[in-house]
Amino acid sequence: MKVAVVGAGPRGLLIASHLIYHFSQSSVKKLRIQIFDPYPIGGRVWKTTQPKLLIMNTIAQQMTMFDTQSFTGPNLYQWAKGQAIPYIESEDYLHKDTFINIAKDLGPNDYTPRCIFGVYLQWFYKEITTNLPKGLTIQFIQHSVKGLKKIDNGYELELGNHVQCDADKVVMNLGQQANKLTRDQQSLEDYAFKHDLTYYREGYAEDKDLSKIKPRQKVIIRGMGLNFVDYMTLLTVGRGGKFHNHDGRLNYIASGNEPRIIAGSIRGVPYYSKANNQKINGHHEPTHFLDEAHVKAHLNNRHLSYKVFIHLLRLDMELVYYTHLIKANYHNLDANKFKHAFLKSNDPDKVVKKYHFKKQDLVDWRKILNPVAGLKVTNLKDYRNAVIKWMNGVINDANLGNNTSSLASALEVVRDDRTPIRKLIAQNRFTDSEYVLRFLPIFYSISKFLSMGAPVVFMNQLRALMRARIITILGPRMHVIGAKGHFIAASEFYPKEYFKANTLIEAQLPKPRLTLSANPLLESLLQDGTLSRPTMKLANGQKYKINAANVKRGTDQVVNYRNKVQHNLYIWGLTTEGIYFNTANSPHPSGHDALLHAANRIARQMLGMKFKSYRLM
Repeated sequence: MKVAVVGAGPRGLLIASHLIYHFSQSSVKKLRIQIFDPYPIGGRVWKTTQPKLLIMNTIAQQMTMFDTQSFTGPNLYQWAKGQAIPYIESEDYLHKDTFINIAKDLGPNDYTPRCIFGVYLQWFYKEITTNLPKGLTIQFIQHSVKGLKKIDNGYELELGNHVQCDADKVVMNLGQQANKLTRDQQSLEDYAFKHDLTYYREGYAEDKDLSKIKPRQKVIIRGMGLNFVDYMTLLTVGRGGKFHNHDGRLNYIASGNEPRIIAGSIRGVPYYSKANNQKINGHHEPTHFLDEAHVKAHLNNRHLSYKVFIHLLRLDMELVYYTHLIKANYHNLDANKFKHAFLKSNDPDKVVKKYHFKKQDLVDWRKILNPVAGLKVTNLKDYRNAVIKWMNGVINDANLGNNTSSLASALEVVRDDRTPIRKLIAQNRFTDSEYVLRFLPIFYSISKFLSMGAPVVFMNQLRALMRARIITILGPRMHVIGAKGHFIAASEFYPKEYFKANTLIEAQLPKPRLTLSANPLLESLLQDGTLSRPTMKLANGQKYKINAANVKRGTDQVVNYRNKVQHNLYIWGLTTEGIYFNTANSPHPSGHDALLHAANRIARQMLGMKFKSYRLM
């Protein structure tokens, strides 16, 4: 049997590792695995050549490539303290000494440079491909797959230049892909070309040539998520600037090579920071309200309303918030008694009122979801001061830790509840209308804002850069146009205070939208009908197509335009975002990790073995 694995990032390597692990237990006598990727093992995101300044968004002890229920091995932290240095010394890495020093200094709760996880992935590949069982071969081909077509007994993969490979079964593990420009983006790029301006398309900051940006030049950056943090780092510390802690206050010492950055977004504030970790690896808050029993109790015609879903999630978050608040600030109260009363009550809000918390300690969901809501400021200077005040609180909370701070602990619940949320989607608990019109556009945005921010160190750095006047943050609803030979950016709230620049950076990463994808493989498969988009029927009778690759949930087999399952063709990951929830996460060392379960399941399917359908991602 010949299996083609398209993509050599973590997902592709997980598939390969599970195929290898299960091969000897299967009825397959001979297996050839071919892995394809234009980048080295590890893929684009985890290149070992990228600057060590670019940091992962997950702590070292929570990153792994080993499924504890199938085969065991070290997580990233354990590897750094064990196998890392001998492996690095044996390989021909350009920055060998740097990698060794990072491995030596790495702590379990440290956020690791992305290049080091790339080294871990390459070690993992070498580990799983050493001493292969008889009858199994594996080959890595550093090349893009441009197209794929069905042939009599399998598939033919087109690599370009009239080079083809054949396979009986194919699994596509495609990560972040470039998109075609939107109408707004195309207009701005055309304007840049016409007026000799510089326009950076969406994509990873590390892939861009930032040498065109000169010292003290004004640069507009649109987007304030994780990719913005990379741009911020490369344009400041990456140019010789330094952060210095003086009497507990972080200050920025400029090198003189920095540009002047004008940053903005729809919200007008950065994502909430990741708090310092205090939890034992694998621990997460149990789900009390978004559990199966409460969900079933609130079903109406087998569906859970979006309003009730949000209410149950908020109750989970409030329970954690007030329990930690009592432990930290109300020593005369008993946190366990509060928790018991909150869980048993039919009206938890009444329980909160009985405890007479100070007004400033009460949960204000409006302010949490929109920190600048109701601000009575009329200029950007006052807005900047208000944002820094909000950032002060976020930084203080995050520094306290995710098992001490009431707010940081509550925000962790959004991550902890991902598994029950995935179950709701897999069980079709939302109506098509509410899923399309409320969950996808509203909750996705809320989830990212509350739970997918950068480590707290970066918000602290952003605050220092704002104080140093290196970065200016615009108000909410940023918009950018080309006019009078420049890019012009302003907030809809403060339109009279606009900024002109000759460089515009789109700091958002391309959204996983199948019809926008500029990936030749996805484009060709969508065009010939091999890939399709799932259709949902709204309450008004209209049909809506989710902009994701349609797969059979629980098997990840591709469903074509005729709604037929392609039994030997699989796709999973970001390309299916919308069918599944939060497909961008990395594997975690826990027995319930959805990504590890999915890799195990897909591998067993391809080998013709029995498998459990977890239906989570």
